[in-house]
This record gives sequence, C-alpha cells and structure tokens, in this order.
Amino acid sequence: MNVKISYNWVKSFFKKNIFGFFPSAKKIAQLLTDKSFEVEYIEKVSKDYIFHIEILPNRSNDCSGHFGVAKELSAILQKKLNTNFFSKNLNYKQKDGKDFKLSIDTRHKGVDEKQDKNSKRLKNEIHCTKYMLGYFEGVDVNKKLPSFITERLNSLNQKSINPIVDITNYVMFELSAPLHAFDADKVLGGISVRFAKNDEELSLLGNEKVQLSQDDVVICEFDTDKSIALAGIKGGDDTGVSKNTKNIYLEVANFNQTTVRHSSKRHGIITDASQRFSQNLSPLIVFDVFDRAKELIIKYTGGKFVDYSYKTNMKDVLPQEVSLDEKYLQKIMGIDISITSAKKFLDLLDIKSQIKDNSKNQSPADQNCSTKNSYIVAIPPKERTDINIPEDLIEEVARMYGYENIPERAQQISTKTKVSKRHAYHMSVVKKLQQLDFIEIENRTWSDVGEVEVVCPQAENKNFLRTNLSTDMEEALTKNQKNKDLFGKNHTCLIEFGTIFTNTGEFFNMAISVSKSKKQDEIFNKAINALLEIGIKLDIKSKVKNTIEVDFDKIISKLETPKEYDYLETYKDKTFSKFSQYPFITRDISMFVPKNIDQISSAEIIKNNSKYLENIFLFDVFKKEEKTSLAFKLIFQSQKKTLTDEEINKVMQNIEDKLKRKGCVIR
Repeated sequence: MNVKISYNWVKSFFKKNIFGFFPSAKKIAQLLTDKSFEVEYIEKVSKDYIFHIEILPNRSNDCSGHFGVAKELSAILQKKLNTNFFSKNLNYKQKDGKDFKLSIDTRHKGVDEKQDKNSKRLKNEIHCTKYMLGYFEGVDVNKKLPSFITERLNSLNQKSINPIVDITNYVMFELSAPLHAFDADKVLGGISVRFAKNDEELSLLGNEKVQLSQDDVVICEFDTDKSIALAGIKGGDDTGVSKNTKNIYLEVANFNQTTVRHSSKRHGIITDASQRFSQNLSPLIVFDVFDRAKELIIKYTGGKFVDYSYKTNMKDVLPQEVSLDEKYLQKIMGIDISITSAKKFLDLLDIKSQIKDNSKNQSPADQNCSTKNSYIVAIPPKERTDINIPEDLIEEVARMYGYENIPERAQQISTKTKVSKRHAYHMSVVKKLQQLDFIEIENRTWSDVGEVEVVCPQAENKNFLRTNLSTDMEEALTKNQKNKDLFGKNHTCLIEFGTIFTNTGEFFNMAISVSKSKKQDEIFNKAINALLEIGIKLDIKSKVKNTIEVDFDKIISKLETPKEYDYLETYKDKTFSKFSQYPFITRDISMFVPKNIDQISSAEIIKNNSKYLENIFLFDVFKKEEKTSLAFKLIFQSQKKTLTDEEINKVMQNIEDKLKRKGCVIR
C-alpha cells in the first residue's frame, strides 16, 4: 500500500526540545527504509516534505497513518513521543442511544434457501466486528479549522470540504482508521448494519450510483431500512454533511477486510477508507479513534456530544500474548543475542514484554520455548494485528538490531530434493518432443466461456476459467503457422501443460498440436512413439481437429516416480536476440549450380549479398543429367521498418547478379 506521510506532521509528535536534533527529511527516509519500509521518494510541498512510502501489507494496519510512522521513528531514534493515542483505557458499554438505535446483522451462518448459491460470503464470518455511533448536536460547519489541520491535509493533496469531513479525514490520516459522518437530521431512527439485497441501488457521494449484491455490507436508516452508505468504502449522497448540517452521527467501526476488499473491487471503487479496511485494522482501537475525533469536533466546531450507540460481535479482549524462547531466537537470527537485548528492542516498539525463566517450573506459553531457557512473554500494542507468532517477534528484534549487523553465513543445506512426479514427467515429455521440433507454450487461464466464473475478472471478455487447453492451442497453432517460414519450419508443433477448471474440479492436462498437412499424422505418430519410451501412452484416435489433449495426472498415475529429474539442455552458448515487430517478406530462388559450388557456398553467396536477410534454408535439391539444382527460401525482415516489395526486389536482383557471376543459372 502506497501512502503519503508528512515530515512536519510526524515531527510534531516528538517533544519540542529535540526539534533542534531532529534528523533531516533525507535522513528520516533512509532510517525508515533501513528499519521499517521503503521510502520510494521525497516530494517537496510548500514548507513540508512528503514521503511516498510503500507500506508492507502486514504493517498497513497501523502505519498507514502518521502516528504509526512516528512510533516507528520513536523506536529507531530512541526518542519519546509527546502523546500516545492508544494508551487510554476507554470503556464504552454496549447500548442504544437515548433517541437513536443501532443494530448489526452481519454474522453469516452459511447459505440458506433464500440466498443465492453463488454468494461469496464466508461461513460463520463476522463482517462487522464493532460499530460505534456518536451523536453530536450544534456543530458549526462554517467555522474555520486551525491552519495546522488544513495545511497538513493540503500537503497530502486532500481538498478541504468542511470542518466535519476534514476532521474525519484528519483522524484517518493520523491514526490509520477511517471514520464517516452522517447528517443526523437526514437519518431516521438511527443506524442498522446489514447485507445488501441483490440489485439494491445506492447513490454514493458525488452522485455515483451502484447496484448492490447480497455480498455487500451496507449502512441503513434504522426506521426505513434504506441503505445510506457502502460499509467501509463510501458514504451515501442523501445523508452527506453539507453547509446546512447542524447535527451529526459519527461512525467509527471495524469491518471485515475480505468483505470490504471484494466489494471495492466488484464496484471498481477504491477509496482511502477501503484501502485501510482491506488491511486487517485492529478492532481494539475503535474507542480510541472515536475519542480523538470527538475531542476535535467539540474543540473546533462547537458541537456538543450528546450520546452514543455501541454494538459489537466480539469480546473486548486484549491482544494475545506471544512467547519467544532465547535459543529459538538465536537459532533463527543466526547470532548470539541475549533475551535481555531482545526485550530492549521490543520495549522500544511499544511491545510490552517480560522475561521469564523455565528453570523455575514456569510453563512457557509457546511450543518453541525450551524447558531450560529464558523466554519472553510479549503483548503487542492494540493497534497492531501482525504480531501473532514467535517469528513475528524475531522479525521485530532483527530489524531493530539491524540486518546489516547480522554476519553473512552460508547455509548448510542438502542439495537433494524430493522429486515431484508430475514435474519429472513434464520435463521428460518436453525433452523428448523438443527433439521432434515441438515448442512448449503457455496460454492464459482466463477465457470468455467456461463453467467456473471469476468474481473479479481482469478483462470483460475473460470472466471464466478455461475448461480445456485445446481451444487456445488451436488459436496458437494458427498464429504460429503464419510465421513458420521465419523459423525455417514446414510444420508448427506445440505442446502445453496447464490446469483446467470444470464444475467437477480442477485437472492438470497436457495437449500436443500439429499444424494441418499431409504429414500431420506421421508427426503425431512419431511423438506418440517417443512418449511411449518413457511410459506415456497416447492414442491418435483421440485427436480433435489438430490437437490431442489428455489428463496428464491420470496418465502418469500408474507410472513409477523417477528417482531424479531428466534435466533439459541449458543452452549456455546461446544468446538472446531481439525479435522484430515488423512483418517479414519471403522469396524463393532456384538455380543450377556449377560443380565447384555446393549448397554451403551458394548459401554464403546469398547471405553476403543480401540486405535485411533474416533467415535462409534449403528446401529442394535435384539433379538433371550432370546439373544440380538448388532451391532456397529467403526470409527478409527489418528491425526498424516495414519492408516494401520494391526494396526486396532490388535485393533479389543483386543476389541473382552475384550468383550469375559465379556461374549459376537462375531458373
């Protein structure tokens, strides 16, 4: 995920007395790249610097906002922050507001008779874990926000809309968690969260209309059940905050990452909110985010916080403990690092940890802890959802220790690998058929027809998975046959291995194709006999059009697994040459040659006097009395342009003149 991070905004989280020692933007970019995630480039915007950062998927949950990046820098620089938004022990109880209600109905328990069998909902999945709805009255949407808020938003190329929308955006870019505000006077009775109905229509902000499916989660008016927002993606046009808004509902929620990602792709709507909800945000920060937004709304819009509704589908548990054994840490990192040093690095990252000793009969919390060694029990901060196993802790310790400080050491590994039966026979088949001029190809898995439909196709005409290899093989055969002269071949012979998809399952097939000619069956029979040598039986009677296709796994199921691979030729002496994008022209030339000129010397005469000659091959030889006739096919092609007949005619005239001088008689 690519995010923009303001240098000045990050710097504001540090105590003022270190400003004079705060590293430059260039230095910060280098530190983040070395220790955390790659800063692709720095952009100068007014009096600020904007870091364009590629956040890794496991850290998008907490570092797609400025506070998360500031916490990273706090650990790297070993400098304390002047605040911690997630340190409060907030406790909002489940309830409905005094005059507005809230309901969540998104726990799906499987497909029932009323539900479309093509539904992509996950069985027993919770699609909205938490939903917090705050009611504020008397907000002034005409007030000006402090310049530091608008300047920070502007530096991220975020247009100022009104104080309420700006504050929700500001908190999202600060704490990585999206929020949304509704005009409360346009929402009847409160909010309900449910699955959409098939073909239900919703008008989003900007008058963008979408047709919903039963796999979308929507926000609705409690009284009318009318959908007013696409959950986790975008708000509705009818309930948006406008210049006339006086009272608002503030939404802070946690939606299922898979549901949001699928809905976003299905409708082609990618927003800052959908990108963040797609990254497994922690449900434990909902209260903290709500509290931060509440503080800014009251302070800068004059609004009064009246009441809230809160519902959850999960227990409010703390982050799970993760244990790490000292010997296991040293084994994975490959260095002699103490558990005390590891604790120091984890504490810098706000990962609270304790060192325990197994010798005192304390049971380690993880299977990787030995029985005679010290180990750490760590609790990650509640905003981080990426620390779940000992290896996650090791990664944190290693990057803070510095990968550059870990000495390189060659791993002692066995070069003997387990032979894959499918791959071994695949290689053997290709090697055998290459000797008969077969070329292995790989076609697309997508198709315009099929039995298994793709939820989010890459192209409109490729919305199914293929049910066979033959269809695309026939097309490839036709295309390649047009170029056979360029490669000096009389026939086109292709082979492909690949997975096909049907209603009954997935199958790994093999297809061999030969272009139509009088010798087609002869070539097929040679291929069949060659494969028989390695135990693979094919029948020419199974040929359809120009292709034989078989279930490869089924054919080799009764064969023994080879003990080693029959490796293909490495072609170490071969070099790649750029192929031309321009069409080629062919010409034939036949001649009687004198006794002192053979096939090789006559071909050399042609090559040495032929501009644009790409290939030449002999296709006919016959003798009449004491004369020998040779016939060559010449292929002309340019790397820079499309050749004309006039240009090639001049080349051919030059070739004929040179041959005549050598005593050849052009036929």
